[in-house]
Amino acid sequence: MRVQVAHPLHLVLAAALIGLALAFGGSLALGAVWLWLLLALVDLLWALLVALAVRAAYECAAGDVSAGDQLNVHLEVRSQSPLPGPVLTLRDGPHSNVFWVGPGRNERIGLPSRAEIVVERQLVARRGRYRLGPLLVGVEGPLGIWAWVRAVRSEHEIVVLPRLHPLPPWPLQQPEAYGGAVARHSPYTDPAVVVGTRPLLPGDSLRRIHWKRTAHTGVLHVREAEFSAGGQTLLVLDLAESAYRRDPGGEVLDRAVELTAGLCHAVLRGGASLSLVTTAEQEGEIRRVRGLSALPVLLEQLAAARPDGGEGLAARLPRLCERLAPPALVLLVTPAAPDQWAAVIPALQARGLRLAAVLCGDAPPRAVQRLHRLGCQAWAATSAAHLAGQLVPAGRFGAWGALQMPRDGV
Repeated sequence: MRVQVAHPLHLVLAAALIGLALAFGGSLALGAVWLWLLLALVDLLWALLVALAVRAAYECAAGDVSAGDQLNVHLEVRSQSPLPGPVLTLRDGPHSNVFWVGPGRNERIGLPSRAEIVVERQLVARRGRYRLGPLLVGVEGPLGIWAWVRAVRSEHEIVVLPRLHPLPPWPLQQPEAYGGAVARHSPYTDPAVVVGTRPLLPGDSLRRIHWKRTAHTGVLHVREAEFSAGGQTLLVLDLAESAYRRDPGGEVLDRAVELTAGLCHAVLRGGASLSLVTTAEQEGEIRRVRGLSALPVLLEQLAAARPDGGEGLAARLPRLCERLAPPALVLLVTPAAPDQWAAVIPALQARGLRLAAVLCGDAPPRAVQRLHRLGCQAWAATSAAHLAGQLVPAGRFGAWGALQMPRDGV
């Protein structure tokens, strides 16, 4: 608890009275100065006695909360003092994790003696793991000269999850134009188990050509491998501090977290096992999860994501992929320009790994095109909804499919 001047106008008045007393002297001016000092002392002691008897609790009933949700928050103020607090001031403290909706950011209400006041407000939550607050509660004296201010936080921690925008299922399945059959474009296939053939499509490897079927029909056909839902995906969220230096407001970071949350949902919904890691975490065993039941745990992990990683993506990525075996997919979410980390792609591809990247910064088209030329499918997205629009099948080719197919202008 600290004391502060409630209204600077009183200090201006005091300075004027002291100036008059020094300039002209006289009992009237000196009496006015002493009277003001006496009133200021009474106001200070009055506000202190009320503040010592005030108890404030700042709480909200929060279950599963996502960023942007409105929370019903109430502040209970109880005063056991025999003296009334003429003015009770409520306002957001510095670095508050929530902000008021509509009026009420700086509210002044009366506080009678031996009273209980409940202030109900709607708050919009920001992503993170924290206690609500601080909310500054100030008790002023009857003359409004001084105020005793106390910072109030919630006693219970709440977790605000990133907003989840579901993306198309992973891997994507869609009908092809050839007889209405469903072609599964997936990075997880077993080349040893052939279930049929189909006409050659752009991006197919020539090593998959089925020569007997081609000779019989006169049209190039490729072997269709059995789809496997058990493929592994390593989803890497770039949290290097250097990648977010131009993001003081945290907008790009929230965008990256939102995209990662949507990708987690899409991968788990598609049946693949998922390992979510960030460049800010310490070295250790990478945990694999499967099924949508694991999604809440991953969202809680993303809720506390902060750009505090010391190493950039180029330095960390090879170590994260050390234990991956083909045909695992490495999916990157980063605001960093490819010039900083694209050099590691060929080495990973040489091990049989598939790579894809979602650029969440202001990536120019040439950055996406460069990744395509390297055999890394890439999308530039400003939001999860924007990315979902790019992943919706258009024409005969699935957006998730053919991850190593070089294409421009995605």
